[in-house]
Amino acid sequence: MVALLATALPSAVPPEIVLVGDSTTACGARDGSEIHDPAHTVEALLARAPEGNRWRGAKVHNEARPGSNTSQWLRTHVRRVKRRHPRIDAVVITLGINDFEGDDPRATIERIREIAARFAPATTWVTAPHEVDPKNRTIDEISPGLIDRYAAWNDRLTAAMRAEKLVDFEFPSFPKYDGLHHRGPSCILVGAWLGAQLMDPSR
Repeated sequence: MVALLATALPSAVPPEIVLVGDSTTACGARDGSEIHDPAHTVEALLARAPEGNRWRGAKVHNEARPGSNTSQWLRTHVRRVKRRHPRIDAVVITLGINDFEGDDPRATIERIREIAARFAPATTWVTAPHEVDPKNRTIDEISPGLIDRYAAWNDRLTAAMRAEKLVDFEFPSFPKYDGLHHRGPSCILVGAWLGAQLMDPSR
């Protein structure tokens, strides 16, 4: 009888994790290249997490919006993501690089805090934006000097986020194809590193 009851019980619902960010988080997620989507790598690693890890077997969704800034996330994107995923257990937020025209790191930091608050009661982790490589000038094809503006803003924002103790973890430097964006194998590296952080028992 006990065995029959155990069989009848529903299996545990896997945790739901959402990646929130811009094009540096989207990677291959928006062109259908699942293998290059960091969420795919994170999910594959968490499927192999040790027994007892709270994120073992999690479903990971990449909801990054290329070109998005923190104001847009507050205005529309948070609501859109919550509609798509009614139950969210954890959110990784990597935003702020596209706020560079605002020139006020404190305002960006307050918006990031508000974004995290709107995902409550989900666990939220905030990362600093990915490091910019100003030696790689490819993105300057869009606008001369653009990579320098991104790099200067990223330095200011990251320093302010550290000072405000807003950063839960920071990505190491991975190859960029234009000084700002990951592509192909470096997208997989992003997901692998992120998965390793979530497999840490302290998280």
